[in-house]
Amino acid sequence: MHTPTLTQSAVCTTLALMLAACGDGGEVFTPPPPFEDTEDVKVWATTASAVALYSNVNQDIAVFQGQQTYADSSCPVLEDDGSTYSATGGCTDSDDKEWKGKLTIERDGDDFLLDYDGFDGHQGTFSVHQVEPTLHEFEAKLIFGGFTTVDYIGSVQGGYDQRTIWNGNGTVERDGFLPPNGTVEANTLNEIVDNEVCAGQPASGTTTLRSGEDKAVIAYDGESDCDENKNAQLTVNGEDRGMVEGINCRASAAGAPASRGACALLASCGALFMLRKRRFIGRATKV
Repeated sequence: MHTPTLTQSAVCTTLALMLAACGDGGEVFTPPPPFEDTEDVKVWATTASAVALYSNVNQDIAVFQGQQTYADSSCPVLEDDGSTYSATGGCTDSDDKEWKGKLTIERDGDDFLLDYDGFDGHQGTFSVHQVEPTLHEFEAKLIFGGFTTVDYIGSVQGGYDQRTIWNGNGTVERDGFLPPNGTVEANTLNEIVDNEVCAGQPASGTTTLRSGEDKAVIAYDGESDCDENKNAQLTVNGEDRGMVEGINCRASAAGAPASRGACALLASCGALFMLRKRRFIGRATKV
């Protein structure tokens, strides 16, 4: 017995009729705005602020400057000839973490350039330049962890034994297994980190995220409302969305294993106080 099959033309006709029927009197589907979900906004905020971006390279710089160590003194393998420093993977440390790739850091006076070649999953450059003793700028052209691409310029005022004031702007793109994904333009304005005012939470300042016509503003409020939930005030497209939790800073002890993913997700600005006043944070030269 012959079983009839639909021709390609018939299939197309059927689909067209179905779509026409669904659209008749119905609403056209539009995707939700990119900042509709508060959890998504939190991820963007703790990925794209100036402090969060710097936290991705913080431990590598701290080890380079002798202020921290990796968990295992023999893995990754460190070499330093006075002008060029390198950290090379191809080994497994005592915490059973497998290190791959290579990080090379070139010195130029108080300035330095980090060049990641797959080291801990990162690719690209991060440049650091001292403008004056207590004012530095940095530039990132990096892919963090294989799914977060940044093109960003930032600055920091202050030092190891002072409060720090962070500014920066650039493009951050996420393309991973977990949401949110897409591209945002991020701008951090005067994000103040001061553990004497509020330990583990930004004291004040804002990070603004833009995607097309949509805008989310995260206002840090540790100075007026220092709380255990690490809340910050959220506004989306001019509408007050209340508080968003988990916009916090977390100190990293010297000798702790590298954990860039956690640092970036938590915007671990407390760890940055481990940096030296004059040399750890700097201005980016064009890369």
